[in-house]
Amino acid sequence: MRLLKSVRIAVALSALVFVAGCTVDDTPVVSNGLGLASSYGANCDFENPDTLPATTVLPKNAILVSVTRCVYENQTVSDVEWQVRLEQEATSGLDALADALRLPSERKPLNGACPAILYAPIILHVTDSAGTSLYPRIPLDACDGPLSQVTDAITALIWTTTGTTMVRQV
Repeated sequence: MRLLKSVRIAVALSALVFVAGCTVDDTPVVSNGLGLASSYGANCDFENPDTLPATTVLPKNAILVSVTRCVYENQTVSDVEWQVRLEQEATSGLDALADALRLPSERKPLNGACPAILYAPIILHVTDSAGTSLYPRIPLDACDGPLSQVTDAITALIWTTTGTTMVRQV
């Protein structure tokens, strides 16, 4: 019983450590109001994991002109802790992100040896130069985590906060 509790704590901490490298505000981030990473698409209507949008492979000829996401973080407002949703957009430096999104996912290891880490979804909404909008598939590593090339490309973007919504007190 004690071992099971330790494993649960280790999994939670591993997920937290994974998302700690992500950013917020006008700096690149992927975080939610619970301190865990999550990034939601353009209209932020994905509060429930059952309503996540369908994703597709980014076409080879797509030239990205914008990417949007929603990030959740905790902020103190008048001495009260709030979960806030930041709607963010990036419009430059998108070539590295496009290249990373086109990478194939890695194959699962034959021995099944992967760390027990729960990854929050990364959902981006992109628009290309032809005006096509879509939610690109995020390529995964062999253990179902996002490829580091993708998270590095997201972190390298300069995000502009276009909207802020106070979600709830925490």
